[in-house]
Amino acid sequence: MRAFSAGLQPAAQISRNVSRLLLAHGVSAQGLSPKSIDVFLVPYAIVPDRIIYLSDVKAILQPSSWKGTTSSHWWSVTDGGVLSDDFAACSAYLKRIWQAIDGLIDPSVPSELSTGNKVA
Repeated sequence: MRAFSAGLQPAAQISRNVSRLLLAHGVSAQGLSPKSIDVFLVPYAIVPDRIIYLSDVKAILQPSSWKGTTSSHWWSVTDGGVLSDDFAACSAYLKRIWQAIDGLIDPSVPSELSTGNKVA
């Protein structure tokens, strides 16, 4: 399995909390940088199986080559609360995202996120 991350309005650099969280789980953040969703919209890019929106935003206009193959999901990592840049909050967000991913891979795995509420 491969996963990619991109944003509609990416930050100028990776959050210090992202680097700390990845390192805490044995993953290096070296070479990682925020990127725009635009890098995945070029004609030669890999067609994703899913787009996961981590906030209640309008869906991107998907290329015609994605039709019928790419589903969209909206997950509320804050559970309706205000997004926090606090390390403990970011750690909780990451845990919820990982649990939701596990739930997509294996539906018998319980998930804290409401992945089924809004799917396109």
